[in-house]
Amino acid sequence: MNPLLNYSQSDNTQGADFVEHEIEQIIVTFAVIGIVAVALMGTLCAYLGNYQLVFFDLIAGTIFLLVLKFRSNYRLASTILLFNLYGLLITLIYSGGFGGTGPIWMLIAPPVTFFLSGLTLGVVNISLFLVGAIVAYFFGYVGQANQILSPELALRVLLCFILVTLLSATYEYFKHKYSSRLSQLVKYNEALANLDPLTNLSNRRFTLKRLEELFQQEKDSTASFALLLIDVDNFKSINDRFGHDVGDQVLIQLSSIFQKAVRKSDIVCRWGGEEFLIVLTDASKYSAVQLTERLHHAVNSHNFINEQQLAVTVSVGVQLVEEADASITESIKQADLHLYKAKAMGKNTSKYNFENA
Repeated sequence: MNPLLNYSQSDNTQGADFVEHEIEQIIVTFAVIGIVAVALMGTLCAYLGNYQLVFFDLIAGTIFLLVLKFRSNYRLASTILLFNLYGLLITLIYSGGFGGTGPIWMLIAPPVTFFLSGLTLGVVNISLFLVGAIVAYFFGYVGQANQILSPELALRVLLCFILVTLLSATYEYFKHKYSSRLSQLVKYNEALANLDPLTNLSNRRFTLKRLEELFQQEKDSTASFALLLIDVDNFKSINDRFGHDVGDQVLIQLSSIFQKAVRKSDIVCRWGGEEFLIVLTDASKYSAVQLTERLHHAVNSHNFINEQQLAVTVSVGVQLVEEADASITESIKQADLHLYKAKAMGKNTSKYNFENA
């Protein structure tokens, strides 16, 4: 398993949960600001005797409270919040507000829209709002419900609105572009921290983390897995005789052999130096034996570096983990013990923690 291609699902899940929590907090903040704003405006309207606007402020405040109830469903909550704001602004545009200043409030719509909806959906939503605002002003002006009787002033407000919309959309575009790039770089750097630079295999850090998850799964189910600790026989003599560059190529080619021999659900790790660890998931005695036999055959038949005099073999210690109370440290220790026994038996062989029938 290459951590660059198979990033930890649990990490992604935790990241998604964090983002959703942040969005929920933002929606709650916007809703609270909306409640406070309509409460202040409603109080002012009541003081000035404009009970029609008091009524609309009361409706808007109630809907803002509804947003708090649905905050866990952030898509629904953000939609309710946004269109509630649209409704309040269109009401102010139609009625003109105090002294004909109602349409000026429409300038807050673009930044809120793009913040809540993003660029693509934001363009759609703000276009719908603009159509509604123009219709509201027209009917308010024709019916003289609107205190703004100057189309020139309305045109200037409209031009300001378009300018603010363009600026908000541009900001949202570059914010999305750079945040996406930053997110990719963060994920790439996190993946590099889990990768062995020579072989492109999972490193010990990543594998230990995955083992913790597998051990927990094993405790919660009847599934078992196997640890195959592999050591390259006589690797020091290969380095001494052919040089470290050849030794590195041997490790790289062995990595390729091991990866081809396992399933996608298994983990191939460079454990350290010339040692590799294969984690065989959902394993049995039979599958563990079959894999080690395939590994020995593949390594023994492989032509390394196109030099016939370079014979490469491996020894393998196998620990089948079936006990629910097994520990990572003890299981790896046992696999290492079996590897030592395989070396003592003459190398190029495997030793198991069970009878190989």
